[in-house]
Amino acid sequence: MSDVSDTAPDKWTTEHVLAFLKQNGLEAISAVFQENEVTGLDLILLTEGELKHMLGITNLQAAKVKSLVNALAPKPEPVEGEPEPMEEDGAGAPLSPSETSATAARAAEAETDFNAAAVPRVAESAEREDHGGDEEEQEDMARAVVTRAVSHSQPRAVPNATATTISHAQPAAVLPTGTGNITLDADTVGHYQRATAAISELEAAGVAQALPGARERLKSTQQRLKLQKNKFDELVKEEEERTQKLGNLEAGKWYPGKYLFGAKKREEKLERNKEKLETVTNKVRAAGAELEQLHVEEAAAQKEVAELVGKCKSLDEARTYVAQLLENVFLGGRVGDATENALESEVAGLGPKLAEMRRYKTVYSQAYELMRGATKALEQGIQLLEAASRMATVDVVGSAMRGPRGQFRPTMGSVMVDMVKRSQMRQGIQLCKQSGELAVKARQMIPDMPRVQVEKLQRLRMGFGLMDVAFDNMISDMIVAAKIRRMLGEARSVLSDVAYGERWLQGWIQGRIDADLRSTEALLAARRQQLHAHRAGLLGAWIEARARGAVVEAPVAATGVPVYGGPAAVPHGYVV
Repeated sequence: MSDVSDTAPDKWTTEHVLAFLKQNGLEAISAVFQENEVTGLDLILLTEGELKHMLGITNLQAAKVKSLVNALAPKPEPVEGEPEPMEEDGAGAPLSPSETSATAARAAEAETDFNAAAVPRVAESAEREDHGGDEEEQEDMARAVVTRAVSHSQPRAVPNATATTISHAQPAAVLPTGTGNITLDADTVGHYQRATAAISELEAAGVAQALPGARERLKSTQQRLKLQKNKFDELVKEEEERTQKLGNLEAGKWYPGKYLFGAKKREEKLERNKEKLETVTNKVRAAGAELEQLHVEEAAAQKEVAELVGKCKSLDEARTYVAQLLENVFLGGRVGDATENALESEVAGLGPKLAEMRRYKTVYSQAYELMRGATKALEQGIQLLEAASRMATVDVVGSAMRGPRGQFRPTMGSVMVDMVKRSQMRQGIQLCKQSGELAVKARQMIPDMPRVQVEKLQRLRMGFGLMDVAFDNMISDMIVAAKIRRMLGEARSVLSDVAYGERWLQGWIQGRIDADLRSTEALLAARRQQLHAHRAGLLGAWIEARARGAVVEAPVAATGVPVYGGPAAVPHGYVV
């Protein structure tokens, strides 16, 4: 194994990179680095995002690699003739607001494990989010992707089942296991069978999938019809104008040059206008014919949409009836076999977990937007305060150069400069206060947010106690400039914390909560589908057995009834 301690990162070979990963506990991802022959120079030049997408590693892994490599990479030497960074209290010159935010964001990503056991809690009082959207389009899409046909003659097998859950080889006079307590009258059974037949027929016809396309065709036809109508109206208007002009010529009314050019020119003008009128008239007829055809197409499209809407409504009603009947028949543990009861319990348990995950997503998203607004407001406030401080310092130098008499005699120019400084300072303080308000709200929503201290936010919200001041003379300029510099030191510290919190929230949303939501929603949908299909199969088998005269339930097998494989793993770490 190569020793990386004596070699600069930009000289590393792929073997050095693998050794570096192993030394830092990242051997789990070394295979992909070896496969892509990643060198040290690649690690230096590629960004975290590029490492993530090119190598397929996580945000946290990419951030750790970049952080460790940057710590080892040699610092660039200063360019000749370029001033070296200023030193202040043994530290480097203050970073700009954007650099401060970027540094804090990288630190949040590198220091936080978004796959930790528990997601940091949210406040109980946090509000829920109101999700919007086009209701009709969402309804069409939801209907189109659901295929839940049920058939009492051929019950569906449960997906991913370890064994067949319903036996079709039972004696004619025996009810399926777990269905002995079902009590349905003949009318309900008949209604259920008609509903399942309607579902099978409409799903086979693909009405739910055809409706969105039919709506788009109708919309497209209506848009073409509108354009053609405008074109037809313009041509009709042109035809009327040319008809009127030709009528005036035939009636002998005066027009420019009538008596100058004579009768021959008049006849030529009449012929030209007749030809133009005929051309326009032909265009009107053609446009009218196309307009009529579009009206026919619109009527056909409207009819198609209306028919599909009616069929989809029937499909929704049948699905709702079947789902409600199955829910009422099998609700609780008195009816249903072991597989049905296990699926029912799992679905019932997934609901509250998913609801809490959605609450976490809502609260974290709201807190993230608040913290992002706080970061932007504080960056702008710091820039304004820095500008006011620079102007105050320049004014101090100018006052000193004017001599003792000029120090307390403001000129018109200095008065204007004082007004600008005061305005910048006011705006900067106001933005700092606004940033503090937003950050405090976010911190209250997520009490366990790291590095964001309430005490510092409270001082920020109060403008660090800096009141409105007047830049009257050199002495006041020096005093206020010193106060602003002290305030800027605190503001930069808070900006680092707020930017850290913003990236921390974003990391939890994108790196954990979104993925957990998607997986849990998919799991719940799959389990509901399995439960629905299994219940439909049980009820169908019960109807067939009753039709053959069965009244006794089949005994439970001594070895136990094979179930669907047991509950799947659910993302953990959410307080329910």
